[in-house]
Amino acid sequence: MVNMLSDTVFFQKTSNSVIVLDENGFVIDINEAGVKMSGYSKEEWLGKTLELISKNPQDNKDVWHIVEKQEFWEGELWNRHKEGYDYLVNRSIVKSKKHDGTVIYLVLSKDITESRKKEKGYEDMLTKDGLTELPSKQLFEDNFQNLLRMGRRSVERVALVSIDIARFQSVNDSFGYDNGDEVLKEIAQRIRELIPNDAIMARINSDIFMVACPDTTYNATVSWLENVKDSFRHIPFDIDGVDTFLSLHMGVGMFPDDGKTSQELIRNADMTRSRVKNSSSEMYQFYKPDKNAQVFEKLIMENNLRKALQQSELELYYQPQINIETGDVTGVEALIRWNHPKLGLISPMSFIPLAEETGLILPIGEWTLREGCRQIKEWEGKFGLPLTMAINLSPKQFANKHLVQDIAGILEEYDIPSKNLELEITEHAVMEREDNYIDKLQQLRNLGIVLSIDDFGTGYSSLSYLAKFPIDFLKIDRSFVLKMLSSKVDSTIIYTIIAMAHELGLDVVAEGVESEDHLKMLGGMKCDYAQGYHIAKPMRKEEVEEFIKSNPFKKKNLNQ
Repeated sequence: MVNMLSDTVFFQKTSNSVIVLDENGFVIDINEAGVKMSGYSKEEWLGKTLELISKNPQDNKDVWHIVEKQEFWEGELWNRHKEGYDYLVNRSIVKSKKHDGTVIYLVLSKDITESRKKEKGYEDMLTKDGLTELPSKQLFEDNFQNLLRMGRRSVERVALVSIDIARFQSVNDSFGYDNGDEVLKEIAQRIRELIPNDAIMARINSDIFMVACPDTTYNATVSWLENVKDSFRHIPFDIDGVDTFLSLHMGVGMFPDDGKTSQELIRNADMTRSRVKNSSSEMYQFYKPDKNAQVFEKLIMENNLRKALQQSELELYYQPQINIETGDVTGVEALIRWNHPKLGLISPMSFIPLAEETGLILPIGEWTLREGCRQIKEWEGKFGLPLTMAINLSPKQFANKHLVQDIAGILEEYDIPSKNLELEITEHAVMEREDNYIDKLQQLRNLGIVLSIDDFGTGYSSLSYLAKFPIDFLKIDRSFVLKMLSSKVDSTIIYTIIAMAHELGLDVVAEGVESEDHLKMLGGMKCDYAQGYHIAKPMRKEEVEEFIKSNPFKKKNLNQ
């Protein structure tokens, strides 16, 4: 479909920008009008995202939330040309599919800057936020610069506070975007009434606001921040007839202590707000260089991780699993690694939590599914073996309402038997929203996919729940296996889990098998499958192929 679109007269001749994105939001094609409108060449666009020209990147994130829910969005956005000037576009984004089922996005943009200039109210649009009627971001930045100039002349402190609304996306998801907009207007009005009269305030984008107070002190700033905090803690918002309490994240930077320029102060206030976001108890904090350095490193890591997706730096390693009775290799577990060009191989423990926090886990998870299925197909052709590829699903992936549809499309795209794909889900992910997820598990099971509960025993640990879930495997957590030789309690727990799982018709995989004694004891307990460093460490695909050919466990009767 992409090639067909590129060949159409519309794509080639239209004066409107047409950009084609892949399923992860990366540009795979752009027409000449798009190149001319943005100032970036086609080569500069390929592999990038729409953030390349976004004046306010947060606006793009808000738009994508809507596109994912409704598969369409239309509206006006400010873009920034390569040469630095801003232009207004009317943009439409449509979610579509190629003939093979792969998701793509079509982005059509028309430059409406000149036509808007002729309309009444254009100047208001430049100086006023259309939703809250607060000053625009540009006007705020200009006024903030003036406050700093006055502060330098009179040696006064200026406080800059960066504010966002905690979990505001859930308001939009639960009550709809129209109600969300009404809440933003109320929030803006409430904060405006609680800050000093000479303070300036603006909505920077979406649910992020900024307040700047001239001629102030630390104590005076704390005083009005406490008033804002108390108001949000004790006075609910009426959202579509429902009293709802909201919370804020507020980061404070003080001029001249925390920065001499507007850019420094905005950066430090934003980073402090990010730090507050990770705190469960505080609603505001003042800038602290040592702590903000950690936040800055985190932001750099996030940016590098986004680039890693674009530049093919992610790689799958595979850890073989064997049938304990026969020694046959029955499958592998896919384990992601980040091959950083400077830092080398980075463990998932160092970047998966960040991916979960930032939402990057969704495109990373989809890449893992695609690469895993592609590898299954390759090994099927090379060895003719019905190997199972076990892939972990994160809680956010499992919560994705398009998960079943996306996986069905990937299986069809790579033309592999669904029984060769095993999805591993943690106890916590399933139990967190049990009623909602049982149906999703059943839909995956109906596709023929193998399902397993990973790290069993570390969470809810109730076998009574397992009868409700349409699953095939339990994976016993390595923490029990490692201690089973020296701990009667742990060995008894493992024996009990295996016996009860078999009664429920489930097979059992033991993780963390690090010695022959572990393997023999598990064999004596009638455990079905084993995985761990005694069998094989996680390996690149070439090493897995050699392991399958030379399998030292083949034809051993490990139950004796």
